[in-house]
Amino acid sequence: MTYLSKSFVLASLLFAALTVNAAPAGGDFTDNFEVRRLDTERFSLWDNDVTIVNMGTRGMTIMSKGTTPADGNVVYFPTTDANWEAEANVVLYPTSKGGLVLMQDRDHYWGITANYRDITVVDASGAQKTIRNPYGRYLHLRLTYADGQLVLAAAPQKTPWRIIDNANPAVKRQPATQWTVVATLEPSALSQPAKICLMAMDKDVVSFRDFWYRAK
Repeated sequence: MTYLSKSFVLASLLFAALTVNAAPAGGDFTDNFEVRRLDTERFSLWDNDVTIVNMGTRGMTIMSKGTTPADGNVVYFPTTDANWEAEANVVLYPTSKGGLVLMQDRDHYWGITANYRDITVVDASGAQKTIRNPYGRYLHLRLTYADGQLVLAAAPQKTPWRIIDNANPAVKRQPATQWTVVATLEPSALSQPAKICLMAMDKDVVSFRDFWYRAK
């Protein structure tokens, strides 16, 4: 397992053939999940199982299952613009793992997950990079897609952001003792628009207090 310095800048993934902009443009959107039911005009349940989601004082709480995005519980938001940014305010519990993951299906995904101990970049190939979680149970996860590049980031309270990836490239020193790691992936061409997925894995539950989607 490879660990980076606490002041690492967490990753960039270059997607040679990932299509994430097939849906019509939808502009900016935010949800603090304070209402008692899920906004089904914007969000969908991957397996159509309404019992995995609870809306209440802790925001949107998703029951955990599985160990990876391939078998975890998923609530997703469809990508709607050519270039975009998505961010989630995540609350973890002792035995749960939360994530913000770009998925086409259970076999094609790239994203970032976290538990009390680690923050991990995952992809369907099984390659991953893990660093220690310096934030604990409260953190923000962010995906930024622009011109074929997906950047994965984490922060304690929206800033400062840190960035990671899932390959083994050279590490380039940045100002202010920050680290950035860049890798190029060449997945098979995806025929369907990808989805931004709020994920709950392992045991217990994961809470999402806020979600932001912004066209770039």
